[in-house]
Amino acid sequence: MKNAKAIAGILAILSITVFLLVLFTHKHPQEKPHTSQTEKLSPSPVYPKNASTSLEKNAEDSDGDADNLVPSPPDSRLLEEVRNWGKTPIVFYGKVVDEKSQAVNDALIRYSTTDLSPEGRTMRETRSSSDGTFSIQHVHGKNLVVRVSKAGYYEYQDARRGFQYAGPGDHFVPNKDKPEIFRLRKKEKQAPLLTRQKLFTFPTDGSFHSLLLFKALRKEGNLSDADIVVSFRRDQTQPRGSQSWSLLLQVPQGGGLIESHEEFMFLAPETGYQTNVQLGASRSADVEKQYYLRLPNNEGYARLKMTFIPNYNETGAMDLDYAINPTTSRILESDEKKWYDVISKSQGAIELVLRHKPEPENTP
Repeated sequence: MKNAKAIAGILAILSITVFLLVLFTHKHPQEKPHTSQTEKLSPSPVYPKNASTSLEKNAEDSDGDADNLVPSPPDSRLLEEVRNWGKTPIVFYGKVVDEKSQAVNDALIRYSTTDLSPEGRTMRETRSSSDGTFSIQHVHGKNLVVRVSKAGYYEYQDARRGFQYAGPGDHFVPNKDKPEIFRLRKKEKQAPLLTRQKLFTFPTDGSFHSLLLFKALRKEGNLSDADIVVSFRRDQTQPRGSQSWSLLLQVPQGGGLIESHEEFMFLAPETGYQTNVQLGASRSADVEKQYYLRLPNNEGYARLKMTFIPNYNETGAMDLDYAINPTTSRILESDEKKWYDVISKSQGAIELVLRHKPEPENTP
């Protein structure tokens, strides 16, 4: 009996001890501080994009309580490193050439540096010398962006490029003996063109459809007045998105297509045209192509930029951007002051009309 009472007493003491331990060691949620209306409208502190804060550490210490996630100021050493990026000396050597790799004199060089200025970027200009070269020195920043242009020239895509001098990643190393090349294309012979953009859709059963480019129309069947005949077939038995497909392009009556990878398609080739072009793939990904077109019956030349979408709702689709020279000339560089327009006539007929850009009025 005495033993039972002793055991009961020991258990009671243990229970009280456990209760007291739990009471004094339990972490109560912190009370949220009162936020005035003015404080609510104040912006949160903004730190550099790559500057780390102790937010992650607070998250670990908060036991999942999101209210404890209070960002602390970024590491001062990292801030100093970011400032030093803007102080990095920039030296750059470039050269401007035309489509024939000939030097371009007096080209305008616009360049910007990301730096410690109030705007975070400084714009400057210089000019290329008689041999096409130019240099950039005595400036500072993390990045350099260079753009080259000149009146009477087109800009290639690589006429605007960026170079990194500081920060994470690889840094650009200038080489005076091997300057960076920037290309421009001289404006030459131009001609008035008819320009159109149209989205054509096609059923997936392989049937033939005729494109009438001057009218920007699609008609069923292989018609005698077609500029391009199209046949599209898609395997409907396969899962959507992975269906194989094929596209046939035909240019009748002496016409043809030549694929091009030129950035400026300004002069159609004289020979080498194919009557039939076959495209296809084992999955439903869009395809982008460029072609020179010799129209049927020697009705002119055109340049085409085509995006084919094999899975366009329940059909296939061809987004076609094209420019036609309706004469026998192969020039496909657009005249900036003249162009052709289409006027619809009775019974589906059309008429090409040459338009002129109005001359500016002389003001006293």
